[in-house]
Amino acid sequence: MALPSRKPPVLPMLEEFGIHPQRCLELFARCLQPNTVSVGFETLLLQSRGCFVPIEDLENQKSLTKGIQDVHIERY
Repeated sequence: MALPSRKPPVLPMLEEFGIHPQRCLELFARCLQPNTVSVGFETLLLQSRGCFVPIEDLENQKSLTKGIQDVHIERY
């Protein structure tokens, strides 16, 4: 996926206009978004395990969050 093909997330733009949807449907999605059903050819392109850091590693590395207050990591 090339960087120029990225589009900005729509939900923050909608929230600026006072629209707060609980669930959305995004057609031709290029990535997964929270609370959104994403449909598209590239949706799962960068969703392999190799693209992510295990949450256990983040919990063990306190230096990553040093100086940041109110950091909360949740499992879904």
